[in-house]
Amino acid sequence: MPAIGLTQAISGTVTDSIARAPLRAAIVQLAPDSGAGRHAITDSLGGFRFDSVAPGRYRIGFIHPLLDSIGIEPIIREVFVPPNGATRVDLATPSAARLRDAMCGKREKGKAVIAGFVRDARTNEPVAGAAVAADWMELTFQSGGIVRVMPRSDAITKPNGWFALCNVPSDGIMGLFAAKGPDSTDVVDVHVPENGFLHHDLFLGGAGGGRLTGVVTSVVDGQPVAGAQVVVGTQPPIRANARGEWSLGDLPLGTRNIEIKAVGFYPERRGVTVSPDGSPVRVSLNSMRAVLDTVRVRAAQLQDRRGSGFEERRRHGAGQYLTAQDIAKKRVNSTADLFIGVRGIRIGFASDTMLSDKYALVDADSMKTSAKRLLMRGISGDLCAPSMFLNGLYVDRVDADDLDTWARPHEISAIEIYSEATVPVEFQRIGRGCGSIVIWTKR
Repeated sequence: MPAIGLTQAISGTVTDSIARAPLRAAIVQLAPDSGAGRHAITDSLGGFRFDSVAPGRYRIGFIHPLLDSIGIEPIIREVFVPPNGATRVDLATPSAARLRDAMCGKREKGKAVIAGFVRDARTNEPVAGAAVAADWMELTFQSGGIVRVMPRSDAITKPNGWFALCNVPSDGIMGLFAAKGPDSTDVVDVHVPENGFLHHDLFLGGAGGGRLTGVVTSVVDGQPVAGAQVVVGTQPPIRANARGEWSLGDLPLGTRNIEIKAVGFYPERRGVTVSPDGSPVRVSLNSMRAVLDTVRVRAAQLQDRRGSGFEERRRHGAGQYLTAQDIAKKRVNSTADLFIGVRGIRIGFASDTMLSDKYALVDADSMKTSAKRLLMRGISGDLCAPSMFLNGLYVDRVDADDLDTWARPHEISAIEIYSEATVPVEFQRIGRGCGSIVIWTKR
């Protein structure tokens, strides 16, 4: 029991060990063996302080929504306050390694865990018995070539909606989704960090009744991006107005993909939660020029050190190759037109790839009004969208009409085209089971 008389101070910090950052707005509780306790709220640096604390033995711990989100109880410590001298107590969430081991047992090297809750998009209540899964691509090098497999980790949510997917790769991208009965989420891309622990909640809901609103701005100057194309889940695309604002109703509830594109800007794709109240979504797009200037600098530095390797790959003859002379002979004004007549390549629409795309977008009639795509035949015979690279660096989700923002035909020094069976390792993308097109510029 605390002694009567002299008083001291207890101070310290609370740290989010997973993010390796101070934990702001945590409620730190200090309680004696008997009697009423006290609380303090951490500041922006995770700091807290209790003044006028009588010497004695106490229990100290903290609560924060983060603890609820990763499914762990508050951690309580004992602390002894001496009759003289201030006392320092530092608190923290469990580390990513401890959480992994607690949820999945001692892990294998390079393995990770994805944990979170599945909730009802209408009520925010936990959903028990939902199936959750994550898929990713693995490559195995064998004497006969490269074997690709798509492993899966799955789990069923507990009565409180909690799940843990064990033994997924760390520092990788994979597709995550959940389903129960007729309800399912979209497959959303998630990145598991190098520390091997990712928290990600998913939301389930019925068809219709959802609403989203948002605004699209430019990262460079914060100005609205008028006319930006917005696609949510499988709904037809819409355009942002002159103020960059957009609104969509009658959406399926739950976790959905949103994709926003605009001419001259790098496309943005992310998972969002569609709820009945029209949760606002703010997206800032980076200009294509800013992104490509960075790509060109990095690629130029890479080429200065090691060269692009184009001539060596062309000598092996695994793909199709266009040199600057080949490009000049085509006499075209659009970069996309360079691929007309190239074996295995065609220019089509998103609807042409509905059988092979990981994500269905909209119905075929609606999709024919959307942007054109470069397409090739996959091993299965279905059309698919190849991965695109500029100066050796991957650029995500670029339509055929966007190619001219990369480089005009006269600015291109070489093009490499690989089918799914012949694509070199350096131009393969996890989760993209198609070929690759690599464009090298003269700059």
